[in-house]
Amino acid sequence: MKAVKHVIGVVTYIGENTSEERVNNVRKSLPTIQKLKTKDNFVFIWDNNSCGSHKSFLRENCGFVDAVFFSTKNLYDFASMHCISEIAKATGAEYITSVEDDMSVFNEDAIKECYSFLKDNNDCQHVKLIKFDYMNRHLYDKMSTYPEDRKSTRLNSSHEWISR
Repeated sequence: MKAVKHVIGVVTYIGENTSEERVNNVRKSLPTIQKLKTKDNFVFIWDNNSCGSHKSFLRENCGFVDAVFFSTKNLYDFASMHCISEIAKATGAEYITSVEDDMSVFNEDAIKECYSFLKDNNDCQHVKLIKFDYMNRHLYDKMSTYPEDRKSTRLNSSHEWISR
């Protein structure tokens, strides 16, 4: 593998019973990842055994990525994070980013700003970007005493281990 500065892994899953709203959100969002593609990075998609129509969508609309991995099981984010780590090791990457399939990229310069922030703040080892809904901010409160409020929100702490 050629040397790169940054590895970006996108984890995706669309099942047979996934809501039409989510399918539409993912199909609008995934192509925006192309804005992050540069000669200095490696972008891949990890598909967690999605339905056939989603796999076809990935093959037909995500030619800008360096690789698409199709898992035969839904391994959640763990396999994607392992894959990011292995590709980073093989390429000597300085930075890694894990992205969910419904994240839309509006400003491709945001990554450069993160590089600058990390270089200027040696005591900081990561920047975590999460989706946030201000009007429903109680859903994102990990200390909430109302777990039923958080059931609909993916509070993903599986990425936390990578920064320890």
